[in-house]
Amino acid sequence: KMGYPFVDVDRFPLQPQAVERLPHKTAVSARALPLMIDGARMVIAVDHPGRLLELKDWAAYSSLTLLPALASKPRILLA
Repeated sequence: KMGYPFVDVDRFPLQPQAVERLPHKTAVSARALPLMIDGARMVIAVDHPGRLLELKDWAAYSSLTLLPALASKPRILLA
């Protein structure tokens, strides 16, 4: 879908420091799950690439560039 990789969040080892960087309320409302931080980039699982628009305000205050990966909505919400 639009060239974004698909990730199985049940098998992907989440980095605690990535999860801590995105406020829980923001993550839930955007249906986003931070997966890992790689330098100045955060890999974040979303169920649709358009969800990144909901994170643009957070990203503006963060020093991280968001890199999307797709995951299923139920798995993101469960995680």
